[in-house]
Amino acid sequence: MKKNRLNLILNKFVIYCQMTVIFFFLLLFPGCENNSSVDNIATVGTRKIDWKHLQRSYELFPKWVKGQTYKAAYRSQLDFLIDEKLFALAAYEEGLQNDLRVSGYLDFILKKEMIKELYRQRVTSRIKISEEEFEAAYLKMKKKIIFNFFYTPSQENAEAYFEKLKQSSFNDIQLIAIKQDYKDRSPEFTFGDMEEDLEAVVFELEKGEISEPIKVSDGYMVVQLIDGSISKFTSQLDFSEKKSKIEKVLFERKARKAANIYIKELMVDKNLTLNPPIFYILSDQLSKIIQDKVSETPVPIYLNDQEINTTRNSVSTIIDEVLITYRDGELTVRDFLDEMMKMPADLRPNINMAEQLKNAIGIVVRNEYLLQQAMKLGLEKDPKVIYETTIQTDEILSKLWLKGIYNRQLNPENKRKLESEEPVSKVVNNQNIIRLNQEESDKGLSQLNFQAFRIQVSDSLKNVYPVTIDTNLLSSKIEQPEDTIRFDPIRMVIRELFN
Repeated sequence: MKKNRLNLILNKFVIYCQMTVIFFFLLLFPGCENNSSVDNIATVGTRKIDWKHLQRSYELFPKWVKGQTYKAAYRSQLDFLIDEKLFALAAYEEGLQNDLRVSGYLDFILKKEMIKELYRQRVTSRIKISEEEFEAAYLKMKKKIIFNFFYTPSQENAEAYFEKLKQSSFNDIQLIAIKQDYKDRSPEFTFGDMEEDLEAVVFELEKGEISEPIKVSDGYMVVQLIDGSISKFTSQLDFSEKKSKIEKVLFERKARKAANIYIKELMVDKNLTLNPPIFYILSDQLSKIIQDKVSETPVPIYLNDQEINTTRNSVSTIIDEVLITYRDGELTVRDFLDEMMKMPADLRPNINMAEQLKNAIGIVVRNEYLLQQAMKLGLEKDPKVIYETTIQTDEILSKLWLKGIYNRQLNPENKRKLESEEPVSKVVNNQNIIRLNQEESDKGLSQLNFQAFRIQVSDSLKNVYPVTIDTNLLSSKIEQPEDTIRFDPIRMVIRELFN
């Protein structure tokens, strides 16, 4: 958990989208958005799959493999999206969208997209980057550094590490709080690899110099520079190659500051007032219930459904007490936990400490005001909002529906029958062959059987929802379609921050 949090600060090894409120960087950043006209590659019943959607899915959620031609890879990705639309349409037919838990989730997705569009119109559309800023950032990018660091959520501990580091070697210093503090050596960093406030200090250190505690997300860092180098080579070609990365970094940083200003102006007179006794009871219960979690990616795993339900039961005596009042209303403990439950798990804020809980409560209230602004502008009818909401809704319903019918198929009797049968040796789908050998685990067998089940269900649904593909248009969009892909897909970690 500690290392996961640090990776959000030292984000060298993940393509990580960190925005202040709820920016999805790949969608907000102008240079990342496909500007081609809407070209429908495929139609599935009432659903359309355009080139923009296909290309984004191809890059972010690859279903292709090394060794395929680009033409086959894009077709594999298209077939995956076609299946997703088929399953989503079947889910709608069954009324899955009306399930109480699912409907809350989908309502949240719509509100999220409305607020994102509000930010596009009120914040990010006004961001400009001057040529002078590009050039200054380019020179910073020529510098590379490595450093030792301590990380701690405690300012007092950070100051202690600073004093110790002035007197002892880094390796000899023991952590004060083993469960929450962390020490390590950084990889080689350059411009844009760290939080801006951390970068501003570290880039000015001399070799061996120690920084005073630096405030970063969720804590403090004390840094000792180990080594640094500056490349004196500059050229217009090199500048052009790096300009895209520079633009993303500068845009994100400007967007964060502009968003903070916008939020401050919006909330300046809202008179948010916490109810301390209720707040601290809830905070105490959360700190006991929420556990640190381990993730294979640098993105932390936040509050889960079980923890919310456990918390709800543990605070039943205060569930309808007011947690916070503001100019236009109030928020009870029940309201707050309901809002957390509606959020997708990876968009929930981390709230196992009092300060984090306070921020999370503020987020819920703030989003209510942002939504009011979005409603005034009629953004629920905005084409971008409808487009994004439809894609995400179909993705959600598709997964839930397919998982549901698969689990129903795997009742105890069917499962015993399945396990007694000869394992499926291969599944052929658009030139992709998946094979099992004796060393593969039961999990692998389960996944393979699920893949076979998915194909069977997809084929049956094509008799209900007509599928058409514009193969000529697809081929025309792919550069060098017959070339072979000689690299594995890049697994990206994309996260929308809702805090």
